[in-house]
Amino acid sequence: YAEISPTSLCNYKCSFCAFDFRKNKDELEYFKIIGVVLKMKDLGLKSVMFGGEGEPLLHKNMVNINEEFSKYGLDTAFTTNGYYLNTEKIASILPYTKWIKNYKSVLKVMIPKENLLQWIEQAKELKKEILCN
Repeated sequence: YAEISPTSLCNYKCSFCAFDFRKNKDELEYFKIIGVVLKMKDLGLKSVMFGGEGEPLLHKNMVNINEEFSKYGLDTAFTTNGYYLNTEKIASILPYTKWIKNYKSVLKVMIPKENLLQWIEQAKELKKEILCN
């Protein structure tokens, strides 16, 4: 298992996060992420969790990276503040993702509850379709 922080960008300044004060906003390059993780896979890596220092769904190539790892047989997961889990994002990442964890303390304040519940229901329905096919 490896945890990767694909970006330091984040759309919130959470009081519990030490990284909201960073001056540099960095994003790992697509090919570097792919190359390093595939080398780790050769050494026995089985799963990758995207999270860490920023909101992983803000990385411009996150959907492609997630799909690419799935093609190589790696399980992927996300820790996210949930803000970008809309219908389109769910449909593009869920088929290649084992689980998604959110920060409940952030979600209580930042995301309208009805939106989050709607997205969760959409994700559950999509996962059922994927498992049935």
